[in-house]
Amino acid sequence: MQTSALVRLRPQGNASPSFRAFRSLLRIARLVRRLPGFRRWQTFRALDASNALYFVIDWDTAASLRAAVMEPDVCRLWAMAGRWGFTMDPVEILPETFDRELSHVSAAATLLRVCEGARNPLDAEERDSEHSLRAIAAPGSIRIRGARSNEGTTGLSRIDFDSEDGIWSFQESPVCRAWARETRAAKERETWAINLPRLDWTRSSARRRAWCPARITRALNVRISSGRDAGVVQLHLQGHLDAHNSGHCERLCHTAIREGCHRLELDLSEVESISREALSLLTRTARSVKERGGQFVVTDRADRVRQVTRARHLQASVA
Repeated sequence: MQTSALVRLRPQGNASPSFRAFRSLLRIARLVRRLPGFRRWQTFRALDASNALYFVIDWDTAASLRAAVMEPDVCRLWAMAGRWGFTMDPVEILPETFDRELSHVSAAATLLRVCEGARNPLDAEERDSEHSLRAIAAPGSIRIRGARSNEGTTGLSRIDFDSEDGIWSFQESPVCRAWARETRAAKERETWAINLPRLDWTRSSARRRAWCPARITRALNVRISSGRDAGVVQLHLQGHLDAHNSGHCERLCHTAIREGCHRLELDLSEVESISREALSLLTRTARSVKERGGQFVVTDRADRVRQVTRARHLQASVA
């Protein structure tokens, strides 16, 4: 299972990164990328007034990460952080807790959420998992990954977006505000940071997936909500449900099912068009829910109910 290292550099006073600091940072990155088990290095800058830098470095295994942390040259270079005008916090090791992906396209921007000081790690992990399921349904989000320290006191989430616009709309969304509100209520500290693409590196042997704008034809927005019963999930769709984005929607439905959803409610009343592939999606999802003993409910406009429920024998699957 993938494991991540979290490194924080906090400015001392009003210090800001110098050219020499970034040059030293590049030396560390070049060294780390050659070590066994390295996957990816991402650099983030805090969106608050602290201007802190966060480095999230992914490794194949916890063993390869621990070996890298103990590498003498790596330790020596990180120790130079004080000369840059930064205070370096201890490196934290965080095993992966979840990885939810809606699309294979490359991310245009990534938001990092770091939450510290969890008094009840199990509650914090459950809360992050629940909110991540809602975040993956936000417009523009294509993937969210979570990790948490072995002690459980520190957790991080990375949300990938297909455009930079998605970041700012998410920051103002009810999902983000609710996540922050519950974090404050739990007396935990939350920090959001945005990635610096020019200071991101991946393993050279890793296959990169190219983004092809031509594949994205018409937009589909998905809003997810749940009531007091965590096993009931409602998905509200807006836009066009076609061959391309029906796959995204199907993965979201199956994620909800894996998370313990026993009643999945799909509201199609604001969907402008539904393709043949999307009808197959509804059938497969309905059968998957029923096989687990759950319920699948579809709400649609009266003038389209007959077409949707009969075209692929969906009525028999839902009943």
